[in-house]
Amino acid sequence: MAAKTSDVSDYNWNDWVGFVESGKTKYYTVADNVALKVLEVAPEEEEKGAPIIFIAGWASNIFGWIPVLVEIVKHHRLFYLEFRDKLSSKIGIQKPTTDDFKVDRSIEDLQVIIKKLNLEGKKFHVMGSSLGSNIALDYLSREEIDPSLKPYSTMVIGPVPHMEFRAWRKMLIRTPRPLMNTAKKFVKWYMRNFMLSSKEPEQFEKYSRNLDEADPLRIRLSAIAIDNMGGYVLVKIAKKVTVKTIVVGASLDLLHPVDEIEQLAKAMPNAEYLDLGTNKRTHDTIMGKIAHKYFIEEEYDELLKPITAQIAEDKKILEQEER
Repeated sequence: MAAKTSDVSDYNWNDWVGFVESGKTKYYTVADNVALKVLEVAPEEEEKGAPIIFIAGWASNIFGWIPVLVEIVKHHRLFYLEFRDKLSSKIGIQKPTTDDFKVDRSIEDLQVIIKKLNLEGKKFHVMGSSLGSNIALDYLSREEIDPSLKPYSTMVIGPVPHMEFRAWRKMLIRTPRPLMNTAKKFVKWYMRNFMLSSKEPEQFEKYSRNLDEADPLRIRLSAIAIDNMGGYVLVKIAKKVTVKTIVVGASLDLLHPVDEIEQLAKAMPNAEYLDLGTNKRTHDTIMGKIAHKYFIEEEYDELLKPITAQIAEDKKILEQEER
C-alpha cells in the first residue's frame, strides 16, 4: 500500500493561464541591460493582509505554485518575482558571465525591486522557495540593507541549507554548451533514481518540466557563480536573520534534507519550523491557507491537525514497506 497525500488540488494548464491573465506583468530595470519580470495579482475583494513578494526557486515554473498563489491572492496583493536565471528575465548583455549571476547580484536586484514596487517603509512579507528561500534569508541577514527595505515577516519553503557542489557536480555544471542536452538527461536520471521519492511521481514530472523550460546557459552560469563562492551555506548567516520567519519542510521529501532544514530554523533567533510531510503539500492549497494565517498573525493549528495525522500515517506505511 503506497503512502497517500491529502489536502491536494487538481490544477491544470487552464488554471495557470487564467491566473496569469488575472494579473499584470511588468518588467523592472534592476541594472544596466537587465530587467526582471514581476507578475502582480490583486485580490478581487478587499485586501485583508499586507502585500507578499514571492521569490521563485531555481529553474522553477509558476505552474507548480498555482494552488498556493490562488489561495494567497484571495487576501493579499501578490508580486511573483523571477530572477536573472529565469528565461523571462531580459538580459541585454552580449556575453553574460558568472559575475552577472552571482548571489550578490540577486540581493541587489531584490533591493531595487522592493523600492520600485513602492514598498519601502511599508509593511510587506516575503515568501521564497528553494534557492529563492536562500536569497530571501541572505537578504534578511545583510546588515547594510536599510530596515525600511526589509519585510515584516518571511516564509521560506524548502530552503537549501548546504548548496555545495561535489567533484563530479563541479564538472557537470561546467558542461560545454554542445553537451548540455546530454547533461540534462543525466540530471533527470539521477534525480529520479537517487534524489526523489517514488511516492511522489508528480515531483519528478514537475522538476523535469522545469528543466526543459529553463535556460541552460543561465542555470549553468548561476550554478558556477555559487560554486565560485565556495557554495551556499545558510548556517553561516542564520544568526543574523532576526525577522520573524517560518521555515517549511517536508519530512518525506528526499530532495530537500529535512534534518538540515529543521536545524537551520533552530539556528535562527526568531524562526519556527513547520513540517508539511510531502513536497506536494507544500505546493498546494493548504500551504496558501497557512501562509495567509501566518502573515496576518492568526493561529493555524486547526489547519495542521489533519496534516499531522496524515504524516504519521504516511511514515508508518513507509516503514512497513521498507521492512
